[in-house]
Amino acid sequence: MKKNWLIQVSLFFLATACLVSAGLLRQPARKGRENIADIARTSKGGNPDLAVLTVMPGAVRALALNSMWIRMQRMYRTGQYYDAYELSRLICDLQPHYAGAWGYCGWHMAWNVSVKAKTAEERWKWVYGGIGLLRDEGLPRNPHDLIFYKELGWIYQQKIGGMMDNYHWSYRARWAKMMQDLLGAPPVNVESDISMEESTKRAIDSFRPVADAPLDKSPEIQADEMVQSRVLNRLLTEYPELAKLVDKLGKLGVSPDENFLDACNRLGMDVQFSSVRSYHRPHGKEGEQKLFKLINSPEYRLKDNRYREYTGWENLPAFEKLLSFIRAQLLWNRYRLDPDFMLKLMEEYKAPIDWRHSVSHALYWYERGLDQCEIENPTDFDERNVHRLILQSLRQLTFTGRVNLTIRPGSPNYPIYNEYPDLRLVFPTHERHCVFIDRMLDWYRENKGWDYDYGKNDFAAGHYNYLSAAIAALFADNQRQKAQALFDFGKSHYSPPDQPEWKKNVLEEFMTAYVKGALEAKAYGVTNTLLEISIKKAILAKGILKDEEKYKNRKKAYLSLYYGYQKKAVSDRTRIPAHLRKVISTVIRDLLLYPESIGVKLTPSQKSDIYLAMLAEDNKFSEPPGILAPVYEDYYMALQITSRYGGLDFEKAFPRPPFLKEYIEQKKQQIYRERRTDGSAIERDQ
Repeated sequence: MKKNWLIQVSLFFLATACLVSAGLLRQPARKGRENIADIARTSKGGNPDLAVLTVMPGAVRALALNSMWIRMQRMYRTGQYYDAYELSRLICDLQPHYAGAWGYCGWHMAWNVSVKAKTAEERWKWVYGGIGLLRDEGLPRNPHDLIFYKELGWIYQQKIGGMMDNYHWSYRARWAKMMQDLLGAPPVNVESDISMEESTKRAIDSFRPVADAPLDKSPEIQADEMVQSRVLNRLLTEYPELAKLVDKLGKLGVSPDENFLDACNRLGMDVQFSSVRSYHRPHGKEGEQKLFKLINSPEYRLKDNRYREYTGWENLPAFEKLLSFIRAQLLWNRYRLDPDFMLKLMEEYKAPIDWRHSVSHALYWYERGLDQCEIENPTDFDERNVHRLILQSLRQLTFTGRVNLTIRPGSPNYPIYNEYPDLRLVFPTHERHCVFIDRMLDWYRENKGWDYDYGKNDFAAGHYNYLSAAIAALFADNQRQKAQALFDFGKSHYSPPDQPEWKKNVLEEFMTAYVKGALEAKAYGVTNTLLEISIKKAILAKGILKDEEKYKNRKKAYLSLYYGYQKKAVSDRTRIPAHLRKVISTVIRDLLLYPESIGVKLTPSQKSDIYLAMLAEDNKFSEPPGILAPVYEDYYMALQITSRYGGLDFEKAFPRPPFLKEYIEQKKQQIYRERRTDGSAIERDQ
């Protein structure tokens, strides 16, 4: 009797345990059903392997997946890359919420398979294929998994924006061309001298119409259409002048989608389009001439390039409405970029982010991951790694963030591409370091009771190394007050034992010690920044100060810096990818068209003084292309607008430079030929 009672009690407790366990497993079981439903949805296209594997019992499916992983690795090793790619897609479809599968397959395509290809275009196909796998297929299924955002940003930052691949300049040029076609070049301020802060505000304002353009962000319809027809039809009903423009474009064979952007990039005379082109007038058929007139007609757009305060999307002329609408649609549906979040980043950083730079997109995806995943613990391993990558991206953009393109009709996907420092990013980068450090120290203090030493925080080494480079750049650029502020911060918060320059107590002594070490270490970013600053100071000495002696001394300094660094650079990948005359021409261009971006305020009259001073220098060259011919030819219209706003006689303010005819002919030969686009060809080409 007693035995029966014990059995009954035992069975009762066992049954209770089973019921509790079943309740606890209810949520995971539901998740599993959702996963199976997700897999089933992916098999709608009729992949028989996927359909069969979907209904297999779990244990059999696991064995099949193991076999597929082994087969995929064997295919990669034997060079069957396309077969391996298809198999990797199948593996990812069967493990849609396993970040490791997606991350490995995307990384393998972008990093390992790409280097087996022999041409730039083949390599790019694999690199961009890795991006597409993660961005277009993996991320929509895992919008709250930080690993996807990290892997995606890493490809943009290191594979494209880094120097690990001999073809890295080709990748950067390829991506920059895609974004140039989509978003255009940053605005040019020609009417007056403005501050660096005002320049930043205008750059951010130029992106607002794209962020404000009507867009349906429902995830379930994203990428179904590149331009959402329902939204477009509503706009055509609400804005008759927009409907009229679209109708006229349609009669000329241009639809309101990428075709319109292509027409603008070919024929638009705005600086955002024309500043990267090697030609300025339409050629060929009568329809092309009509399209040129329509796109540049003042009836549908602003009458000139002068800056106007942005007052809302609905107040834009028809041309700007259509342009910003199509840009927003393609950002969202093709590249899965949120225009609102892009604007939010620019506003938060108070920085004129150039979206043609690949590292800008690394920054976007890292920040997007933090925004979407909402990890509470700033010491979490993955989140802390993403914080490091954000700071690395900002450091890269400080020293390479300004992009200069010239499109080649002969190789349109691979423009002439150069990067230059943007010191407007110094303080946003420093402030972002402080935000991450303070957040981490506060968490330690509140949750662990630790009073952590600021100088030993997890980001300390990267922070004080960045401060060193930023102080040197600001000091060299005569921004002494800002350099001193960073120096004082570094001295009060850090005392790195392995950095001898931080043992100095005077800014001038710090500068001498740091620059010597940076040049000996062949630091590309720092050298490139100091070179541009040296050239700028030499040009200002001649054009504004009228001091010939200072000009000669500063010219001697930049010549020594350039040729000394090029000689020491360890490979073509780390060399400055342009001849010295090209670098000088770019600095002159920035002084004439973007002076505020490099910390200078110049009136139209002063810009003319610089041009005329360098014209005298240009006449000393015995052979083309000189230094002013590229500026005059490529930015002719912008120079005309500058002289008009300054009330100057254009022919006297900006006369034709020597070697103009030779430069035009040389440029035709260069831009119309096909070219190799590996790292070793870059300098010879440019």
